Amino acid sequence: RIRALRARHPGARIVAFTQFADTARALYRRLAPDGRVALLTADGGRIASGAVTRAELLARFAPTGAGVPPPRDAERVELLVATDCLSEGLD
Repeated sequence: RIRALRARHPGARIVAFTQFADTARALYRRLAPDGRVALLTADGGRIASGAVTRAELLARFAPTGAGVPPPRDAERVELLVATDCLSEGLD
């Protein structure tokens, strides 16, 4: 369903929330090969090239909200798989 949603809305930023970190990690592993996918749990952030900080991940996903310039095209995140830790501290 997530792949179908992305296909219907190419280039859109999508957040997929799940309650459990294990589920988030499983979704990330399955969807990461599609490109522009990131994972955020209480353990931290992950993109294809490895671990990133929460701040760096949010800058790649929502630069305006993070108050930074847009990332290079190759660094842009369009699908963020996250647990509810994403909602903590965000307006």
